[in-house]
Amino acid sequence: MDYTGKEFYDRYIELNFLKEKYDNLQKAEFGVLYGRRRMGKSELLKKFIRKIKKNKIYVTIVDSNKKDLMNTLSKKIEETFKETIKIDNWSDFFDFIAEKSKEEKILLIIDEFQRVDSFAKDFIYSLQNYWDEILKKRKIMIVICGSSMSMMNKIALEEKGPLYGRKTFEYCLKQFKYVDFREMFKELSEEEKIRLFSVFGGTPKYLSDFKSLNKNLFEGFYKLVLSETSPLFDEPINALKFELKNPERYISILRAISLGQEMSNEIASSIGLDSFEISAYLKNLLELLDIIDANDPLFGKKRMKRYRIKDNFFKFWYKFVYPYREQISLGNTSSIEKRIEKEFDTYCGKIFEDIIKEFFIFMNGKKIKNKKIEFTECGKWWEDGEDIDLVLKERSKTVFIETRFRKEKVGSKCFEELKEKSKKTSATGRFEYILVSKSGFEQELIDRKIPNLTLLNLEDLTKIMDDETKRETEKQVDLRKWFDISS
Repeated sequence: MDYTGKEFYDRYIELNFLKEKYDNLQKAEFGVLYGRRRMGKSELLKKFIRKIKKNKIYVTIVDSNKKDLMNTLSKKIEETFKETIKIDNWSDFFDFIAEKSKEEKILLIIDEFQRVDSFAKDFIYSLQNYWDEILKKRKIMIVICGSSMSMMNKIALEEKGPLYGRKTFEYCLKQFKYVDFREMFKELSEEEKIRLFSVFGGTPKYLSDFKSLNKNLFEGFYKLVLSETSPLFDEPINALKFELKNPERYISILRAISLGQEMSNEIASSIGLDSFEISAYLKNLLELLDIIDANDPLFGKKRMKRYRIKDNFFKFWYKFVYPYREQISLGNTSSIEKRIEKEFDTYCGKIFEDIIKEFFIFMNGKKIKNKKIEFTECGKWWEDGEDIDLVLKERSKTVFIETRFRKEKVGSKCFEELKEKSKKTSATGRFEYILVSKSGFEQELIDRKIPNLTLLNLEDLTKIMDDETKRETEKQVDLRKWFDISS
């Protein structure tokens, strides 16, 4: 996104998606774009609409009463069509749009749409009626966008919502993936990128705030978080308050998960609820708010589902900030800083596992060190206190992967332990192994040249991702030129 005011990062799939919808507009399109705050939805839409030459209206709902919104819409019409109309009721606006879209394409984007619900519900119902009766037969592309996942769900995606069933497409804008995040910080080493991603994850606004400071990782984090006046000091709590009327129980659940209580019965017990009571809260965090994920072990016993915080900044904040908020508010941060720096590599090790999983999903169907990576399922395995970081399942083959984000090089012991654990799974067929190490490998392991073992260090990962990113960039040349995006 245009986070620095100079560069636009990632979102080429989304831009191309919107462009193709508009270019191929033969009948009306009604799109719903949503996602949590700070994901860059508005910047995406602004980048898109700037390239549309005419008949385009972009409205951000900032008004708090009907009259102000009507005046705003009147001004937008005058700016776009050089015509003056007085809007006294919503039909004045929709009649005008309906008439203009008879013969020519019109693009109408309404940003922060959920705010309308608080002061002009009749606007939503008027849009519903005009879409059903007239607009869906016109050459119009409507996109409604909102930062409140819960409100956009209530208005447009839930069965009882007034706009339910009208959408022709929907798009949930999510965080940058690691492979895309890398492009925002080309100047950093791979290890530095992993460390930065471990703290801020792929949320564009957080990354933009950090980049603008021009400081190292810890200095930047302390500036953004470790003070009551810091912009991200209470961000995870504010994000929940934005979505939920009573976020306290959700805060407790996330805290429990951050402490390693990852199964539903463990979470419920830690906050004083029965197991059946916790399910609705977990469902909202999982499906509605997209803050946690849930997984069963691959090749393991069922009903062992684990819940994890998927947002790295939330994960980091609940571990290193939330327990010490009172201490931070008193300006006592030196002991917290020491703790973060002491435990940071161990914390990064878990995030490294996630990055490697994403890396292999990205490389599915491609070659790594002349070996074709193909799988139909992937996930972690755990059972009886043991686990394997990542397992790739193919019809006739299973690949077992162990990751290490440590200062020490990895030797044969790690491989032999992985091989023994793989035998305890229910996997069948041919077994292959991959070790991924931040610090590389001991020479004795390299010298063994084990046929079914692949070794990957950070230099390998960097080269592979750089090469794949270059190929993707070459495919995007025309799109980048159209949107005036520099490579």
